[in-house]
Amino acid sequence: MQKEAKSFRLSKKAIEELDVLMKIELSQSEVLGIKPSTMTEIIERGINTMYTMVMDETAGDNYLSRMTSLIRDAVNQGMSSNDFAFNSIIYELAVVKELLYTQMKAGAYPKDEATIHKIVKAKSVYEPIVEEKINERLK
Repeated sequence: MQKEAKSFRLSKKAIEELDVLMKIELSQSEVLGIKPSTMTEIIERGINTMYTMVMDETAGDNYLSRMTSLIRDAVNQGMSSNDFAFNSIIYELAVVKELLYTQMKAGAYPKDEATIHKIVKAKSVYEPIVEEKINERLK
């Protein structure tokens, strides 16, 4: 793209901000091992950003609407997977609770801690029945 020479007067604050942007650009380019942007390129990026913002406000916010829609879809997908995970956890807790109630109703628990852990961690013969009961409640 052909460039044209223009002359501008900037406030001291704007020049200081431009100098800061140049230093940031230089440090980032050193870290990434790429050529730093020139002052002209930084100013052009600022103008492009401002132009896009103004055009979105005056000519309609189609771009903003598309981005909002994409973000909303991504968030909804994430939330639905979170809901599924939470429901799975709630389901497993309900299974454990029902199994413990069933075993407590059955009676005599041993007093030995190791035996209790073995019993709690062992697969119960009641588990399929309990899962069936919980699935009926969920329907």
